[in-house]
Amino acid sequence: KLRDDSKATGSGPYKLDSYEAGKEAVFSVNGDYQGSAEIRNSGMTMKFFGDEPALKKAVEDGSVDLAYRGLDSADIASLQSSSIAGDTGIQVVEGTGAEVQHLVFNVEDPVVGNKAVRRAVAYLIDRKAFIRDVYQRTASPLYSIVPAGITGHNTAFFDRYGEGGDKAGAQAALSQAGITDKVSFTLWATPVRFGPGTVAELKAIAKQLNDSGLFDVDVKTTDADQYAKDIEAGKYAVYVRGWVPDYPDPDNFTAPFFGDGNVLGNNYVNKKITDELLPRTAAEAGRAATSTDFEDLQNAVADDVPIIPLWQGKQYVVSRDNINGLEWTLDPSTVFRFWEIQKGVTE
Repeated sequence: KLRDDSKATGSGPYKLDSYEAGKEAVFSVNGDYQGSAEIRNSGMTMKFFGDEPALKKAVEDGSVDLAYRGLDSADIASLQSSSIAGDTGIQVVEGTGAEVQHLVFNVEDPVVGNKAVRRAVAYLIDRKAFIRDVYQRTASPLYSIVPAGITGHNTAFFDRYGEGGDKAGAQAALSQAGITDKVSFTLWATPVRFGPGTVAELKAIAKQLNDSGLFDVDVKTTDADQYAKDIEAGKYAVYVRGWVPDYPDPDNFTAPFFGDGNVLGNNYVNKKITDELLPRTAAEAGRAATSTDFEDLQNAVADDVPIIPLWQGKQYVVSRDNINGLEWTLDPSTVFRFWEIQKGVTE
């Protein structure tokens, strides 16, 4: 029976008891739950924090039992080192993630609309360097738009452009297109929306490009609302875009990026992708059978370079050391399984 009011009927392991905007949401176990999950706790309170330092402090002083997302890479690295030393009462649990970040090119821009320019950038970006220096190794280099751990993943950008820092490859790409002067454009970011390290990351990328002697690139930022409006209006040549999947399937890392109304707004058109590959993969019930088509799609993106994959995030949970079961909550599905968590149990 369909409801005829504005309320919802939930069938999950928990029910929402109370919610205070910007502060907390309180959940208890759903006594009517009939699913397969074995619930290992009596409920939870989800607290909301407006900044990373406050969240880190809350974990350290025991105000919260655990933190999932919201901590920047420097804090995670610091807490991980302290945890290894065994002097904080805190543990850091690492798992594979599926969050990704891409550098996006407006292919109608008079500068980066030239495929040779985009390919030259692809030859030069050294992912390992900024993942080490900016993200403290809390992410992994990504060389295709479908991340590792997802059906059909390949390394199309690595296979074509290498691991970065290839000035000779970049120079050859530009020379073949008759480009002899330095190439100038701006890298645009919004400081918070796609992670606190985004601006520092783009500054590192700009330095890599400029140090080659082939580019003259700067970095600018704006707030998230203006950023979205300007992308829609086509004002940016190059900008960053993060993506957290709704489900762990290659379709969710590809279909939203191509065709009319796509989330990138970069004016890229590829009829083979939108008219052949994506419809065919969407119609295939056996997801393993889609691998070849998704590999073809990734290779086409590496050839045209409308976007450059940058990194694939790792997932981290920072908790007090009396919290168990966290290792079962982190995988590329991005579903955090609260019901697996136990408090006050010694393993």
